[in-house]
Amino acid sequence: MVSFTSSIRYNTIKRSSLLAGYNSVSSRPAIILPLTRSYAAPAQTNRRAIEGQVSKELAKKKEAARMMKLRAETKTYTNTPLYFDVPTALRFIRASEVGSPVNQTTINMTFRLVAEKGTAMLQGSIPLPKPLRQTKICVFTSDERLAKAAKEAGAHLAGSTEVIEAVKKGEIDFELAFATPDVMGQLGPIARALGPKGLMPNAKRGTVTDAATILEQVREQSGAVTYKQKADTLSVTVGRVNFTDAELARNILTISQHIKNQSKTVKSKKPVLIGKTILSSLRSPGIVISV
Repeated sequence: MVSFTSSIRYNTIKRSSLLAGYNSVSSRPAIILPLTRSYAAPAQTNRRAIEGQVSKELAKKKEAARMMKLRAETKTYTNTPLYFDVPTALRFIRASEVGSPVNQTTINMTFRLVAEKGTAMLQGSIPLPKPLRQTKICVFTSDERLAKAAKEAGAHLAGSTEVIEAVKKGEIDFELAFATPDVMGQLGPIARALGPKGLMPNAKRGTVTDAATILEQVREQSGAVTYKQKADTLSVTVGRVNFTDAELARNILTISQHIKNQSKTVKSKKPVLIGKTILSSLRSPGIVISV
């Protein structure tokens, strides 16, 4: 029979062993916690935040230096041996294209635009006094605003009653016709005059459509040149080498004035400036001009 003293000694040893198994550093069960952001070292988090802030500051300084350089360039772009007036520049370009097909070689005008980062890009179309290709277009519409916009986009004729009356008299001075759906009911009396010539607007051919599509088609078909800014440059075709100096000069002046007007409408903290303007062809050097 176990004595009372032995029982106490046994229980004490057992209890000590159990406590040692859970409290001892060597025998304590390992607890693995998932690594989350809340357990990230504060020093490492602060370091990343500081590095990010430094990178942003460096990017801002770099952009400010770039803008300062470009804005200074708008005042000094004439300091180059390739700066000429337009007639002289055209002579150089024609000389560079001797031997090439003059009726196919085009002359381009490239603008350097100086604008703050994030400023909206310029894009649109410009009807030229001497287009590269020209199609006389008539737009039948009762919408006066559309008629005005169509003429500005390059349409030869636009309207409803007055244009229909002219066609009735045999005055068909156009090569392509578009119409909005609302005016189709009025074209019945002139269908026999337009139909045989292939000029009657037809929904299946896409010539009876909405205002936006008509304006887009007029710009493409009438000879207006389209442009779209890429980064800080904008390039527009001004004509072909076989155009006369007077025709090219009018196109250059029209394009330059249009781009200047468009740049003034852009919403920005600082005004959009036009830096150097370059005239060039496929084989010629880029010649800086002043317009």
